[in-house]
Amino acid sequence: MKTAKPNSQNDLIKGVGILKKMLDDKKVIFEHLANGGKLADLKDKYKFVSLLKQFFTSLFLKMNKASSLRNNIIENVMNIEDVEYLKALKQLLKPTKSNLYKLNSLQKVLISQSLKEADAGYFISQEEVEAQQIEWLKAK
Repeated sequence: MKTAKPNSQNDLIKGVGILKKMLDDKKVIFEHLANGGKLADLKDKYKFVSLLKQFFTSLFLKMNKASSLRNNIIENVMNIEDVEYLKALKQLLKPTKSNLYKLNSLQKVLISQSLKEADAGYFISQEEVEAQQIEWLKAK
């Protein structure tokens, strides 16, 4: 039986589009927040928050299905008593160069964009993050 990933390519394209829009808006948003502005001030102008929520909800549902399937397989393996069968299964699951983890297109885009942002200086130090957290907590 052949199974296909429904809309996985479309989801990837949508996700990349959303992330590109976010990255384009990031500088303006970052400056607004750095000058004491609040994210709530920007919610009507920058609609990516709801789009991002939709994207990650879809992604989570797919990951949850994979997790459920994985757990089901683990439960079945836990009930196997045949040592030879388990040895064969172990050999089947043994990592090889061909089945090592490979990045998908979205992951490659995200890594590439992150490296470009770091090179351009679009990052803040851990100390700055902690200071912002303290200020945020004081405002609450």
